[in-house]
Amino acid sequence: MSTASMSRQRAFTTLDPRRWPKIALFFAIAVPATLIFFYSHPYSYASFPASTIPGDAKSPPASDPSNLLIPSTDCPKTECPKTECPSIESLKTEFLKTECPTTECATIEAPKQECPKQECPSCLDRDSPLLRLQVFPMSNISADTVCDAEPSVDHHQKKTNHTATTDEIPNYVHYVWILKDPAVFKLNFKVFISVYAAYLHLKPERIYFHTDASPGLFEQAKVSGDEWTKRILSLPGITFNRITVPTHAANGVELTFLEHKSDFIRIEALRDFGGLYLDVDAIPLRDLRPLRRTGFANVLGGAVALSIENTGYINNGVLMAKPHSMLMNIWLAGAHRFHDGQWATSSILLLTDIAYRLSAVPSEVLVLHERAFAPTSWEYDDLKRFWLPNPDTPAAPSGPLPDEGGPREMSATCADAMAYLHERDRADDHEKWEMDFSATYVLHAFDNGVNELKGWDHEITLPYILARQSNYARAVYPIIWHAVEHGTIPQTELP
Repeated sequence: MSTASMSRQRAFTTLDPRRWPKIALFFAIAVPATLIFFYSHPYSYASFPASTIPGDAKSPPASDPSNLLIPSTDCPKTECPKTECPSIESLKTEFLKTECPTTECATIEAPKQECPKQECPSCLDRDSPLLRLQVFPMSNISADTVCDAEPSVDHHQKKTNHTATTDEIPNYVHYVWILKDPAVFKLNFKVFISVYAAYLHLKPERIYFHTDASPGLFEQAKVSGDEWTKRILSLPGITFNRITVPTHAANGVELTFLEHKSDFIRIEALRDFGGLYLDVDAIPLRDLRPLRRTGFANVLGGAVALSIENTGYINNGVLMAKPHSMLMNIWLAGAHRFHDGQWATSSILLLTDIAYRLSAVPSEVLVLHERAFAPTSWEYDDLKRFWLPNPDTPAAPSGPLPDEGGPREMSATCADAMAYLHERDRADDHEKWEMDFSATYVLHAFDNGVNELKGWDHEITLPYILARQSNYARAVYPIIWHAVEHGTIPQTELP
């Protein structure tokens, strides 16, 4: 080691008396500053279990009452302003912060009640974590208070009342009906529900049936078909369009399933005509005019399921498009190129990939939340919750719904949102099993696998709907009752 190196080593390992004043000054400043910092910040992650540290991957669910981040340090002994303090178990509403000497004491707004005198549950520093809440309890929130500053103009209503323009999706509805028996054209009650709902809510210019039935068979069904077939075909706007059912994709692979043949027909219908395609188990619950007028060439909806592997795809049972949109042209070409006979390759999988790719193109593809078109799924637990009657709930009497002359219109107002939250918060106003379809435009009522449900005869009938003991029945009841009131379904057929 060189002399210079040894000299530098001694400089770091020995204490030069000439440095003592600087070291003393450093400690004179650092120690008091550290004490002041810890005194003014009683909160410390050390006071929490590891699982409750914000951002920790092991954090328990937010709805777990044990997951409230309450500091373990004691508050300074100061009296808070007089407030009624509920118990820790009732921590369900927002904080109201009241000023205390040197700290802020958190109190919780709660229904007026007698409670034992106690100090506020915690004194929270300004930078401390907040309680992680999952629900919107409304029992103590006044809509008048929340909405005081709300403008009087309903912007949503103002926006959707403009006149029709050419820059919108045509108001056509498309169904595909491929005959199993070329001599029989027969539609059932479930198809009636979908078609009548489209007629009622959408008021379409045309309701197309793309079918391989002959014109004579179609006209004969209008006159001599069964009751549900005649009722459907007598609705205004019903339009016959004869098609040739494809048997092979352009790559030579056979189209074995009716569903695959229907996939190609629906794409061609939307490409050529534009409008709304519906599976026969998809039921419009409100007007789609706001969606037709978004300016997008295609409006699609996501699909959700209980299992991750069935979530994240586009629902191909409800599709909206302008004629000759980029999406429909590419999808049709891709379906002919990539069809391999597998169930979802050229339909859901290909559609999902292309749609998300084109969603970056301005005004081409709008993908809505799954609640818009498919708030439930085809998986067993979803089917059970959606279709199965609940015998513990008494059958409802037939008649108009209270205070409702039709589907409830939504508006972009504070008062409407607060009314919805208040209504949802009243547990005694609805059944525990009841699902909320208030944000749903089209209810895709998947029925594949319904026959596997136990404790039910699996029959979708008029009495089943009128009893309103299932989520499906409650969703479509207003549609059926409208048909009864207007004579499409005779009163004599009511149970």
